[in-house]
Amino acid sequence: RHAPDLYYDARLREMMKAHKNFSYIPALSEDLVDDIACGAIGDIAIGHPDLLKARIYVAGPVDMVRTTVTNALAKGVAPDVIHSDLAAMDKK
Repeated sequence: RHAPDLYYDARLREMMKAHKNFSYIPALSEDLVDDIACGAIGDIAIGHPDLLKARIYVAGPVDMVRTTVTNALAKGVAPDVIHSDLAAMDKK
């Protein structure tokens, strides 16, 4: 939600520079910060220009993960390229 909450931000930015096939889109749901997308995280992710060519890794609160996975599937993303801990979350 807030810039200090971004997990491994610096490391993920480094990885994006080092690997052309890796993209990282930091996103916040509440703070407005330059160079960081703001809004519903699932909506931002689903807007990726190469969505159907991507592997998707989703982590966070269960409702956000569920919405993002559902939206990705609705956009035609194959289930086998969507990675999350949703199954483990649903067992709780």
